[in-house]
Amino acid sequence: MIRIACERPEGLEGAQAAFADLCEEFLPLLQADPRVQAYAVPGRDLEVCVVLGGAQECLDWDAPEDVLGFHAVISGMRQDPETGVEYHEVNTRHEAFVNLDAAARNMLDDWFERPPPAILRDLLATVPHEILHVLEWIRETGGLTPDEVYSEEEPGAIGNVLRAIEARMGGTGDDLEDAIEELAKDLTSLMGEVVWEAAERLHPLMAARSPVP
Repeated sequence: MIRIACERPEGLEGAQAAFADLCEEFLPLLQADPRVQAYAVPGRDLEVCVVLGGAQECLDWDAPEDVLGFHAVISGMRQDPETGVEYHEVNTRHEAFVNLDAAARNMLDDWFERPPPAILRDLLATVPHEILHVLEWIRETGGLTPDEVYSEEEPGAIGNVLRAIEARMGGTGDDLEDAIEELAKDLTSLMGEVVWEAAERLHPLMAARSPVP
């Protein structure tokens, strides 16, 4: 079975808090969906952790600060300041990251330019999109975490897995990103009227923060 857990920082306010609430409401629906459970590894309970964070977590994994989300696998090269030894941070769990800071900026920038429910649907699609990247990794590795795949003796092992996923999808005639994005948008429709209700709750906050009269 695939289980989806969530971590979020304390003290969130405003748009970040509202979007985090929406993401958390979405996760049980995703976990229950058979299209997600189709990635389960027989005989194993596997957890995908969705981390709701911000710019600092992007820096932790060497991801751009304005990215909406990513599958946290491995960092860039680091160097121990005392020993000079170079190393990578490699994730010990299956982790999808959602950038609340970037989502809040996008909401504020677009709120009066597009229908708010459409904005929220597009941003929410980040959640299944990144989860699906994790699930493709799980399918390719039989459930191994990045840390279990990586070794100093074979530093290219993680890249090999990522290339194998691309090749497998390419063998079916599908582009990986296009296939994931299409399914992510389809899964986002599970939220239905919740998106409209969230848009109504958020509107006073967006109106107060926006320079648009």
